[in-house]
Amino acid sequence: MLVAILTWFWVYVTERTETEQRKEDAMKLSREAELSQLRQQLQPHFLFNSLNSIVSLIASDPDKAEQSVLDLSDLFRANLGSADSLATWAEERRLCEGYLRIEQYRLGDRMRVIWHVASLPDATPMPLLTLQPLLENAILHGLQPRLDGGEIVITAEYADQQVELMVRNTCPEETGNHQGARMAMENIRARLQTLFGEEAKVELWREGSCFFSRLVYPCRQTSSLQQRSH
Repeated sequence: MLVAILTWFWVYVTERTETEQRKEDAMKLSREAELSQLRQQLQPHFLFNSLNSIVSLIASDPDKAEQSVLDLSDLFRANLGSADSLATWAEERRLCEGYLRIEQYRLGDRMRVIWHVASLPDATPMPLLTLQPLLENAILHGLQPRLDGGEIVITAEYADQQVELMVRNTCPEETGNHQGARMAMENIRARLQTLFGEEAKVELWREGSCFFSRLVYPCRQTSSLQQRSH
């Protein structure tokens, strides 16, 4: 009798565990699908401009052409990576530096970039392609329409268990309602809230001749965050 009871209990526990595991797997797949769908809409729109720049650089500066190919490859590799995996601020910054290099070759002196990011630790958890879409919007809707280009200022900090990234860019006197840009920002907000909770937010506003993009999300400090960026 005891053996029968123990057997029944073992079968019950096994089936319950397998059921719970299947539920967890299903939830994980659903979450990955949601994040993947959001991120697929963030693919860089500058592909053809980049390819044209690379073609023009092959003859005049083959080293820059090669670097552009590597930077472009990194961007698409990040875009095709695991949807719900977290990278670090160091990885995202390296990705963005590559993106800005590609655009710098195309825009030249029309694009000026300033970084103020020393207070954000390199090890800060961050999904890839978080800052990059903000920079893309700054160039596409801010600098590119202006004959004299403009300036992009990137500010990043970690304080009170919170990560803050802000991009300030020069913009034209008149800016339209760029639905694509706002959709990209909503996608970033949805991704951050899925990964970090409802406290994550994205804000857009204009002050005079400058446009601001700001994102904030909670991040509990760990020992790995003590290593500061340089």
